[in-house]
Amino acid sequence: MKLPIVVVGTGPRCGSTPYVEMLSQQLDLPAFYEPWCKRILSIDPLYVKSYTDYIHLKSQSNKYIVKFFMDDTEIRSPYRTDFYTGYKILLSRRDIVGQIASWYIADNLNKFHTFQDEEKQNYVISIYRKEISEKIKMLTRSIFFAEQCSTFDKRIYYEDIDFSTLKSDYKKTIQPSNIDEIRQEIEKQLKDSIPIHWIKDKSNSQPVSISL
Repeated sequence: MKLPIVVVGTGPRCGSTPYVEMLSQQLDLPAFYEPWCKRILSIDPLYVKSYTDYIHLKSQSNKYIVKFFMDDTEIRSPYRTDFYTGYKILLSRRDIVGQIASWYIADNLNKFHTFQDEEKQNYVISIYRKEISEKIKMLTRSIFFAEQCSTFDKRIYYEDIDFSTLKSDYKKTIQPSNIDEIRQEIEKQLKDSIPIHWIKDKSNSQPVSISL
């Protein structure tokens, strides 16, 4: 297999973090998780160190794993050389509705990992239709462009990965009590020909009523 190993996710919540963590454990290779993510770099100084460590190792060796998302494939990004020289794996989810729901929940909680020792708690997430519409746009656009890209060496689905060997401190996100309502809203919007965030209607930015 060529190095570096480049894992490209269609979007957040496709399972890229645990997959890369498992690869890192199996192959004994250092792994970098979105080191050039512009949004995270601007708010989290720990990611600045991850970025500089990535750039330093990249200048000396190709023995590493790096993961990022389709949205980060810009001409100016440091992933460009990895994308052309490495072994490229496209990671997707068959359950697109579940991926969007998980992403929407994580963003609203501002929490992307649930740790093993956390107790299950009941909670509700407000449903903002325009926020969901934006996430549908970003993910489905990434999936569309990924489907047109012939450069990947391997394409896999999260649902097909055996995570039994993964050693990790976190577990699957605890779902909100209104997960069914969130999924229903996503399913409904996926069928719309005009995205809700295109419509200049203030009511779309208000939370819809929730019945539990």
